[in-house]
Amino acid sequence: MLIVPRSSMVALPPRSGGVPRARILVQEHNRRPHGLLDGKIGLIVGIANDRSYAWHIAKSMRENGARCVYSHLPGEKNERRTRRAVEEFGEADPWMVPLDAGAG
Repeated sequence: MLIVPRSSMVALPPRSGGVPRARILVQEHNRRPHGLLDGKIGLIVGIANDRSYAWHIAKSMRENGARCVYSHLPGEKNERRTRRAVEEFGEADPWMVPLDAGAG
């Protein structure tokens, strides 16, 4: 349940045909919540490019205030590819660590 202050309520004009619209609750942070993950740190594993599920999860976490650590497969090429994908959503200097879960 979302509680919105009365001051953020907007009355819309009637639809065509004269049927009145219901009052609609409008508030910018309802569309894009901020601060939900403030102070949290997430380990993101599996970003290969901007089509990866992990990329979209990391982007959403960043938009909600979380800091992220990104892993990549060992090797320069994999690090560059992951860094390029992470920088697309505004992470200027990402903290990246190599991780190979199959090794060992």
